[in-house]
Amino acid sequence: MLTKLLTADGRAVLEAIMRHIPSGLTLAAAPDATILRVSDYASKLLGRPLSELEGIGLESHVEAYGAFDPRTEAPAEPEDLPLTRAIRYGEVVRDEEWLVTDAAGARIPVLCNAGPIIDRQGAILGGVLAWSDLRTQKDLHDALKAMVDQRDRLIHEIHHQVKTHLHIVASILRLDASGYNTDCARFAEAVGRRLDLLATAHELALKETDRDSLNAGEYLRSLCRTVSSQERCLVVMTEANLRLTSDQATALALILDELVCNALTHTFRDGQQGRVEVTLKQAGEQLVLTVADNGVGLSSSPPPPQIGLPLITALARQIGGRCCLENGSRNGAVFTLSFPRNPAAEMTGLRGC
Repeated sequence: MLTKLLTADGRAVLEAIMRHIPSGLTLAAAPDATILRVSDYASKLLGRPLSELEGIGLESHVEAYGAFDPRTEAPAEPEDLPLTRAIRYGEVVRDEEWLVTDAAGARIPVLCNAGPIIDRQGAILGGVLAWSDLRTQKDLHDALKAMVDQRDRLIHEIHHQVKTHLHIVASILRLDASGYNTDCARFAEAVGRRLDLLATAHELALKETDRDSLNAGEYLRSLCRTVSSQERCLVVMTEANLRLTSDQATALALILDELVCNALTHTFRDGQQGRVEVTLKQAGEQLVLTVADNGVGLSSSPPPPQIGLPLITALARQIGGRCCLENGSRNGAVFTLSFPRNPAAEMTGLRGC
């Protein structure tokens, strides 16, 4: 027998392990997987005396331990058990889940690790199985999942409410300004448009599985549809799989509103067929947003509204960005904003080109 190969001191060590280690341990001999020793912890966990768990061959393992396959919940096949595979085939089993049954009939999920015991000549003498109770871990997992689900429901409701309220405020501004002069109505329209853009971020967040970030391509296309013009061509191009945090999304919404609206309004002469390109790509650890037009360029176009450049600069700082506004290589103006994918990166402001 396998235990006879141990010295007296070796048997003392084995006995101490089986009595005191707080884990399910099973030692079995080849070739028929006769169980020689089971840890006291396993006996207590199953509520069965050692006399029922030891000294049994392979044909009795399933019944003695109440072993079930967790995937089908059908009684386990003896040949499929980790300890059997370790002894019969020399297989090393890692982190495999099974079900065992205690004396009261409760099924206990256990995580099993097994391996063969091999002598110097390479012959398999037996096998050892270690298994741990997964119930506490599964309970914690279920509790955490319930908390995450509740958090997701709350976040979903917050995004929905904020989106609705932003649209309401925008509508009220436009309605109230309709009875005043043109400048007042134009100002209300601009503010309402910005509120609509912010609402777009919350609307898209409702569709995302990961509500901590947004799909950059879909988001930018939605923003640009809001500020697009029928007279001008507005093209949006992004690299695949880019994501934006909520802070980045908010800042880009307001930046794009300033840039695209200014380009569509001020940089094209009467009747000129205009084109504005919005591009987002990754460059190392940076994301680079480019807004380019084929208009008259910076020297020929009227200066942007006073609020435009300071607002863009402030928004760029909020996301750690560096921005540059210059004439294009051929014609028109080009605005470039580079900002870190990691929102915690060092923040800087508007820089020279």
